[in-house]
Amino acid sequence: MKNKLIYLGITLLTSVNIYAQVYLKEGYFIDNKGEKTEGLIRYKPWVKTPVSFEFKDNSDAKFTTKGIEDVTEFKLYETDHYYKRFTLNVNVFDDQLNLIRKEGEQLFLKVLLESDKTLYVLEDKQDIFFFSSENQLHLLKFAEEKSKFAKNREFQKQLYEHLFCEGFNVSKYAEIKYNAESLVGFFKDYFECKNFVYANFFKDRRKVEVDLKAIIGGFYTPKITSSVGYIYAGEELYRREDPFSSQFSYALGFDAEFTYTNDVDKWRLFVQPNFQYTQAGSSSYDGGLYQDLLNPSNYEPGLELMILEMPIGIRRYLEINDKTELFLSAAYAYNVFLGGEASLKVPQNNEGKQKYKKSSFIIGLGATFNKKYLFSLNYYISKQSALDNLVSVDADGSIGFVFGYQLF
Repeated sequence: MKNKLIYLGITLLTSVNIYAQVYLKEGYFIDNKGEKTEGLIRYKPWVKTPVSFEFKDNSDAKFTTKGIEDVTEFKLYETDHYYKRFTLNVNVFDDQLNLIRKEGEQLFLKVLLESDKTLYVLEDKQDIFFFSSENQLHLLKFAEEKSKFAKNREFQKQLYEHLFCEGFNVSKYAEIKYNAESLVGFFKDYFECKNFVYANFFKDRRKVEVDLKAIIGGFYTPKITSSVGYIYAGEELYRREDPFSSQFSYALGFDAEFTYTNDVDKWRLFVQPNFQYTQAGSSSYDGGLYQDLLNPSNYEPGLELMILEMPIGIRRYLEINDKTELFLSAAYAYNVFLGGEASLKVPQNNEGKQKYKKSSFIIGLGATFNKKYLFSLNYYISKQSALDNLVSVDADGSIGFVFGYQLF
């Protein structure tokens, strides 16, 4: 049964992944007549610079495909996807001197920084950078056509000629690298040196952001079972169990979520350390064979357990609108014993501690609101802990809920 539930959780995560790869964003395009039309753009995980996109002007309309021949500019609001159309005035080669775009070809270029001089990128197998100045498009040449082994300095010379500032020395240009982070950083420095106003559309997709939330939650457990075994000569001869009826316990902790700053990538890693306290009393103990063995007099089964649950897992998000996101999650947790006691006692001649499982496997469904609030409903396929490796505690099938609030 547990394996089936694990398989179900993986299947649901995969299904959400496939469905969430395409969704809608508000945006606009400008046609060949210079007319601007706003509406919804079907947002896909563009690995390369797109050559077309699907658009509709309201939620009831049908999608139409807009291509380079129809559109001079388009943008998806609240993303880094902002493109302008250009006709190439040179051939474009990659760093191995392979021809990837021909002179006269039309293509969209992604805007990174926009001002008196604007920085663009053509996203392909290798990023190729351009800039415009005085309505003229310039290719930042990565490699000289004469030799692919010569150390490239051409694009640095171009920037020195076209983006010269008295406050920069020669080494400033020599340090520029042919990548988005370095070029964006240089252009920003140039605009600030010249006191130019500029718009920054660049998003560093390699940067990891951390969202930290304080959480409070609770757990409903249909059945908790504590057990202890009598070990002799390396074998478990007897095992005594105390079943407890449904219980409610609480948890306090924090939720840390890690993600790349990438609009398309909705997979996120999270950790959620939390303190849990459980107290239970039996409702169904009937005595029996092991009562005399474990020497309980006037036996009243009970359990008190404090653990630090340390889950690590993944979440798959699905954007509903600008304020709400749903997610499915799967996590593995290690449960650290902090304190507690059980009415079950280990016989004096028992052969020491045992290696009990102290872990959980959790699947969940949740949502975030306004990027500040989190709610999650979790199901524990397995939930096992131990009192100092002497008494095992099994709480499979627990249902947990968590509320979180953004700290920073």
